[in-house]
Amino acid sequence: MQLTIRTDGGSRGNPGPAAAGIIISNAKGEILCAEGFFLGEATNNVAEYEGIVRGLAAAKKLGGSEIKLFSDSELLVKQINGQYRVKSEQLKPYYQQVMEHIRKFKKVTVRHVRRSENAKADELVNLALDRKADYDGGPSKSKKEGQGGKEKTQKKKQDKVLLGKADLLKKARSGPKGVSKETLSEKDGFVWEIIRLDAGEEIQTEGDWGEVTVTVLAGRGTIEAAGNKESLYEGLWLQLGSVQEIHFSAHASEPLILLITGSR
Repeated sequence: MQLTIRTDGGSRGNPGPAAAGIIISNAKGEILCAEGFFLGEATNNVAEYEGIVRGLAAAKKLGGSEIKLFSDSELLVKQINGQYRVKSEQLKPYYQQVMEHIRKFKKVTVRHVRRSENAKADELVNLALDRKADYDGGPSKSKKEGQGGKEKTQKKKQDKVLLGKADLLKKARSGPKGVSKETLSEKDGFVWEIIRLDAGEEIQTEGDWGEVTVTVLAGRGTIEAAGNKESLYEGLWLQLGSVQEIHFSAHASEPLILLITGSR
């Protein structure tokens, strides 16, 4: 069976709290597995390798034989493909694990992609980091349940919309013009919100946030929180501590679309 794996890994601090994310899909594009793994303290490169190791292991359990693996870590891709030597003693065991897993498949190709093309796996990394726990996004296709074999779509409360940057952007861009804020999900005190600002618009969110993460899905602007002001640009994510007010402003020439996740 042909499977496609997209993996990512990240560390907030390098080293610091780290997580890995994997997305596995079949030849029809159906997502069979979408998971984020909280790793504790690690470096970016260790987290990236963890994602590849876990992705290959999961693909084998799913019955994969021919694998296409995509990662946005150019270093790791070139190491695995033999273009770079693995000089780091810390990374050598992970490299060896990857090679052992690769030998179990009929064919494996490992390719580098830009970070913007790896958004789903990146989101799983951030979800695991935000929660400080593993995150199971589950398969996106329906499952057969019961003796009658009827297919029922499992509607999990874990918001599958969060698994796709394209879905988030489509949802945000189809919203009202000007300024809009929508709560995607709120469970056990953990909140997902999407904010859309037209060019030159601004908004202030209020409420006691515990740890909050801001991900810039599109556009440019600024953020002010706890007396600090920073620039925002597409692909950036920021982790804030406890704050009561967050002020966002879109750049004068383009809209700003944000994903806000955190506890209240």
